[in-house]
Amino acid sequence: MMIPFFTLSAGFATLTIQLEKLNVGAIGPDWDFSFLDRFLIAGRVLWFYIGKLVWPNPIIFIYPRWIIDDSIWWQYIYPLAFLLLIFILWYLRKHINRGPLIAILFFAGSLFPVLGFFDVFFISYSFVADHF
Repeated sequence: MMIPFFTLSAGFATLTIQLEKLNVGAIGPDWDFSFLDRFLIAGRVLWFYIGKLVWPNPIIFIYPRWIIDDSIWWQYIYPLAFLLLIFILWYLRKHINRGPLIAILFFAGSLFPVLGFFDVFFISYSFVADHF
């Protein structure tokens, strides 16, 4: 019953990605990231938004863009810590219930379009924004 909705959303996602590249101009050196770089961006973005949920200060219109370098070891802490959080919540699901695991997966899934895996125009300025 959900297959038509997933098919429709996949089609619109593909259309949006193409529109961002062709019409908006999300192409060029500002978007030249390897998959590993995008993985590092996604990990840091997730923790940024968790931090903003806990303490939403300061609120800035455009946040400074981070330096992403997959040769720097400490940048791997962000995505690995998030994956560790998911694993811990999965492991403890029988003791603390599935609610926290579902919540963090829903949180990450809701942010997936802006985690940096797709080229969107705002990435040329910042990897995060308060309105997401």
